[in-house]
Amino acid sequence: FSAFPLGVVDGLLYAKDALDFKHLYALNPADGKIKATYTAPTGWNAPIVANGILYYGVGADLYAVTFAKQQSIWHQDLSSPAPEVSVVENIQVENNVVYAQVQVMRTPTGPHELVVAFDARTGKKLWGPKTDAHILAITDTAIYTAAGTDLTPSAQFDAYDAHTGTLLWHKAFNPSKIPTASDWHSIIKIQADPNTLYVSYGNRSSAGWIVAFKVKDGTLLWQANVNNQQANSPVSIQN
Repeated sequence: FSAFPLGVVDGLLYAKDALDFKHLYALNPADGKIKATYTAPTGWNAPIVANGILYYGVGADLYAVTFAKQQSIWHQDLSSPAPEVSVVENIQVENNVVYAQVQVMRTPTGPHELVVAFDARTGKKLWGPKTDAHILAITDTAIYTAAGTDLTPSAQFDAYDAHTGTLLWHKAFNPSKIPTASDWHSIIKIQADPNTLYVSYGNRSSAGWIVAFKVKDGTLLWQANVNNQQANSPVSIQN
């Protein structure tokens, strides 16, 4: 079969079918033998496995099912009022919390993104939605997001308590080119410098930047233009 790997979880390698995108496989990473197969519904998106549970989106619906027995555990409808259309586009799981990023389209101001957090085991909503929130990274204690849409670009950077959704800090800055949310590429917390967050942004039509923030309060430490080229993910180097 043709598949691309999603990662190793609980001793199994998970891979998504690369041809029809309708199957998820669990393989023994030692010998490549398929241990289990999950047949997905049409239109599924953003699959992720954590603690034996498969989470994925179909349109505006968020599902949690047991991978082995393919039994439903919980389901959440994240749709918006008509005529808006919502799509679950990114799912992250950290410390028994599921973070769902939803893109909302057909709005007066253009597409925008929001984030909602759920208990990974029960599906109970913990907090959200946080509007204009594009997930950049999640740590044990915080979730970091960027704000902005194609029609209302901004350079806003927010940190929320990972478990309560309380806003820890909000920062906005004004580089020479204000990025939209989709321009933000990544965020990485370098282990050698645990007090600093490094973010890169840029696209094919704009200059690339790398920005450094203080973890504690979001203070902008510096921003550097990368030779007017697209800035991709910073590289984590461990000594």
